[in-house]
Amino acid sequence: MKKVYTLSTIALASIALVACGNNNKADKDSSSVESISKKIDSGDDNTSNDDQQVYATKNKIVNPDKGTMEILGFKQLSYKGKPAFAVEWKFTNTSKKQLTADDIDEATHTYFQKNGNSEQSISSEDVYILSADQADYDSVDGDDDDAYNQAIANYNAWGTESDRSSEDKIEPGKSINLLGGELIVPVSKEDVKVQIGNHDEADTDVNIHKDNFIIKYNDLTAKPFTNDLVNTLQQAVSDASED
Repeated sequence: MKKVYTLSTIALASIALVACGNNNKADKDSSSVESISKKIDSGDDNTSNDDQQVYATKNKIVNPDKGTMEILGFKQLSYKGKPAFAVEWKFTNTSKKQLTADDIDEATHTYFQKNGNSEQSISSEDVYILSADQADYDSVDGDDDDAYNQAIANYNAWGTESDRSSEDKIEPGKSINLLGGELIVPVSKEDVKVQIGNHDEADTDVNIHKDNFIIKYNDLTAKPFTNDLVNTLQQAVSDASED
């Protein structure tokens, strides 16, 4: 009986140790799961999309997965008799596949300028390159055939050139200069802010900490279109005049 008692005691002790070991393992597994959960909740799992967000640098918008778009120059026009400016952009494809400029230009961008104590938008979807007086053939004196025909040619040529953003293919590692579709209409002589997105934390596609850059007001007149774009536009207007 004594031997039985001893063996039984040892057996019970072994069972207790096994149970204790299993409990410890369960506690460790639970702690491990909890730890992983906390990492995921806190963003420590290294799956943050910060490195994929669109952001701004000097005169440039960067779309990390696709490419860059950089302002090269401006052309002074007019809108309802007020100074207005067209924009030349350089699009560079930094991806490994063929893209259009519109593929790179995924985030919206708008222009703002201080006017007194407030900041005011100086661009909109309703006022664009074809809204410029030089392309508004409806406002031309009907008796001035030359002015009317020139406005028609500008309208057709500028429309064709701005549409290239959705049509022209850019090979990987290559760039293209294009006429932007926007028209900037300043309201003061303050510097111009180019805003990417809506400066909203809910917009996770844009880095809210780097979502704008500044254009010096003087650059609107001091940085003209490149010769390449000037020549392209002249040829487009000439072709439109002949049609």
